[in-house]
Amino acid sequence: MDNLSISKVFADVAVLMQAKGENAFKVRAYSRASGAIENLLFQITDVVDDAERLGLIPRFGRAIIEKTQELVRTGRLGLLDRLNEEVPAGVLELTQIPGIGPKTAMAAATDLGISSFEQLAASIESGEFEVLPRISTKLSKAILRHIMMRLDNGNRVGLGRATQAAAQIIQELQGRCPDVEHLEVVGSIRRGSELVGDINILAQSEDASSVIDAFTTLSNCREVVVHEDSTARFSDRTGLEFSIDVVPAAAFAGALVHSTGSVAHVTALEQIALEAGLSIRSNGLFIGETAELVSLRSEKEVYERLGLNFIPAEMRE
Repeated sequence: MDNLSISKVFADVAVLMQAKGENAFKVRAYSRASGAIENLLFQITDVVDDAERLGLIPRFGRAIIEKTQELVRTGRLGLLDRLNEEVPAGVLELTQIPGIGPKTAMAAATDLGISSFEQLAASIESGEFEVLPRISTKLSKAILRHIMMRLDNGNRVGLGRATQAAAQIIQELQGRCPDVEHLEVVGSIRRGSELVGDINILAQSEDASSVIDAFTTLSNCREVVVHEDSTARFSDRTGLEFSIDVVPAAAFAGALVHSTGSVAHVTALEQIALEAGLSIRSNGLFIGETAELVSLRSEKEVYERLGLNFIPAEMRE
């Protein structure tokens, strides 16, 4: 379990406590602990058995230390399980919408039976939502705009959160696989897209199986979706998915170009490569449809081989 996952558990505890109207001091304690964990430069899992070291983390009192150790050691937090049983379904989800705090989410769930974004949107459109305290027509319309944006965006997350999650994966994987020569975050993060659907990593190694095994046993891996010789994918407890492709050194530059570009960009490159008697794939640049790899040292050389000027990653949409 990585720091982001632990931080989210404590953030969820704070939200559910506030929704129930529990002691404000306890709510702040878990909220502040969540923020402290998210900003740590080391992994909680590395020091979880050292209570003294945990006590040096800002906002970490005895209760937070005990809950942290319980969560990391067992993968669950009894306090969160209890709160989830006591609070109506949907409260946590509703608080993801700007303008809806824990108390409003609780009232929406208990008084109006709302447990999803779709139900919330329907309630606002019918005018029913405005019967709740402190909900004006202006606020309802603003909330509805955020809901529709969220529904349109699906499960995508912001670039900041995605970048942070990717950095933690890279850090842990480097510690587990010190012989890996390159680990690069690719896909929409490398292009700088505002919203990210999943987190993609490209690794350069001559021992793909070891990298894949390490990747699928990382601390935030909840469910392995794909586990093959040189590629893998898993989801964390929030549903965010992570994937990795492992290629040898000779294939890295071609694979980096392919894995960074958008679907439209890659499709265009594949057509250009075809016309040049080449084939660009997720595992490198090849001669035609053969298995003969074109060994190149950089992305610039890949574009040159395709008869193109170098295109920066952020322009590969």
